[in-house]
Amino acid sequence: MQYKVIIEENNRIEFHNSWAGEETVYLNGQLVSKKSSFWGTSHYFEAFESGEKVRYILTSKVASGMEVQLDLVRNGELVQKNIAVNFGNLPEKPESIHKEQGKKHLKN
Repeated sequence: MQYKVIIEENNRIEFHNSWAGEETVYLNGQLVSKKSSFWGTSHYFEAFESGEKVRYILTSKVASGMEVQLDLVRNGELVQKNIAVNFGNLPEKPESIHKEQGKKHLKN
């Protein structure tokens, strides 16, 4: 599995790519795009910054050497290019952690 966090204009954009080709994109903890692809695809989503709507396109691609990379476009302007995606897992969400802690207390 591969995972990358990008910070852009006070937004946290998380990209996750599974071995099965499922890509998910989270914006500030909220799922904004989910697609299947082995060779790359574009994820379209919007955010509000200072009260204005901003459009993002996060494009995944496979570079030479089979490395997954990302390009980030904000309002039609390329703002980050060829971002290498590292191997790793999507971190557990806080609600999952609390759920597991609650299950342990119920078992005792």
